Amino acid sequence: RFDGWADYALGVFRHALSSIQATRGQAILATSADDFRRAHREGKLAVLLGSEGGKLAEGSLDRLGEFHEMGYRCMQMRWNCPNQIVAAEADGLTAFGRELISALNRSGIMIDAMHAGRRAFFEMASLSEQPILLSHGGAQGAFRKSRIPDWGRRVARTFVDDEVLSTLAQTGGLLGINLYGPQFAPMNKDGSTDATLDDVAEHFQYVAETVGVDTLAVGADYFPTHGYWRNFAPPEGVFRGQFVVPKAGLARLTTRLLARGWREEDVAKVLGGNFLRFCERVLSPGSLPAS
Repeated sequence: RFDGWADYALGVFRHALSSIQATRGQAILATSADDFRRAHREGKLAVLLGSEGGKLAEGSLDRLGEFHEMGYRCMQMRWNCPNQIVAAEADGLTAFGRELISALNRSGIMIDAMHAGRRAFFEMASLSEQPILLSHGGAQGAFRKSRIPDWGRRVARTFVDDEVLSTLAQTGGLLGINLYGPQFAPMNKDGSTDATLDDVAEHFQYVAETVGVDTLAVGADYFPTHGYWRNFAPPEGVFRGQFVVPKAGLARLTTRLLARGWREEDVAKVLGGNFLRFCERVLSPGSLPAS
């Protein structure tokens, strides 16, 4: 069922805006590249409203303007369950999904193709007049052959091949590299993995050498690994896992890339420069759909 998701999403957005306001200026709503720059300059947290999955549209463009007015700026078209945009990962876009691409372009809302599947990705890249995003994945070519057992096939859908990388690079898109341990190595019973910082850095390295550093970003995918979220998606089987680079340790990624010989200006692109460029191009709405 898809009815009710629009109202539910609006309630979540109201709660998010209230939470931002409650920080008394320590966080701001970001709807443009300039908002991110201001937050960085002033030492504040910039919050971009988005959704992991497009069910909130309910198969209609009627309320897209309402979402946009509240500050909504990123739609991941599909998560791990069917919706009216992409029914299954093996499928392409539905008729509504194809119509939605144009509306998102006009509205200045980012298109995130993560979890949509390979066929839908290429359709989005072809139809969109703006570059698109794969927010939290990795590169299939970066895996050492010893790290692709049966476990590897289970998570391979979040890692993309060289043809996808090439399409992103040619269209100005971005791939955010995930930092979640179980995506890089099997998870042990205690939730730990044998994944290392070098395993993660290898994905940055591979993409940079294959299509260039301008296609890279950090797509940490930080989500709660306890409480409600622990049992939220049992089919995933990985929600108890740990992150290779915790939030407080992101400087370790910078240090590791520099130790691998990366130029400081290229590291700066990965840590936010590329995303700012992406925002400057995409978050510029034209005529909004009627709400």
